Amino acid sequence: MEYRCVGDKIAVRLDEGEDLVAKLLSLVRDEGIGFAVVNTGCGTVSRVFLGTYDPDKRENYENNYCDVYDLAALSGVLGGAGEPWADLRAVIANVRLHSDIRGFGENVTDREPGVAYGGKLKSARVRVGCAVVLERLELAAHLAGYLPPDPAPPGRLGKALKGFVGYSEPEEPTVKLEFD
Repeated sequence: MEYRCVGDKIAVRLDEGEDLVAKLLSLVRDEGIGFAVVNTGCGTVSRVFLGTYDPDKRENYENNYCDVYDLAALSGVLGGAGEPWADLRAVIANVRLHSDIRGFGENVTDREPGVAYGGKLKSARVRVGCAVVLERLELAAHLAGYLPPDPAPPGRLGKALKGFVGYSEPEEPTVKLEFD
């Protein structure tokens, strides 16, 4: 992995064989990044694990895609307050012709070329190369006046918000809505 910082922007190039998510997390740790937005990402990947959520069953599923895919879209957030974490979404598209497909994961059933899959990116092995553009954010400045009335949103983002300089617990709202 190689990267260049220009102001708040970070351009990242990943090489064949590297794990996309693991390398981005190491960048967060090594550069001391508190919070960053993944603006875009593209390249070729294989051995992709995408998570999906079934709201009816309230269960998370992880799908394994073992062939070669075009990384058609990548976005999300990375944080480093405490242990580095990633909340990334990806869309991958099958690039092989039907007759060339081998080694699909158990959960994959559609083997037509150009079929796209999306979800929460858990890991992906870089195949040939990938490029990612991040933007480092100072949350205290960007979120001033936009924080919810709760002390912090639930989950990792909420925990991360509490670690930033300039973040303070919101006061009780002055207007309360009542519903029948």
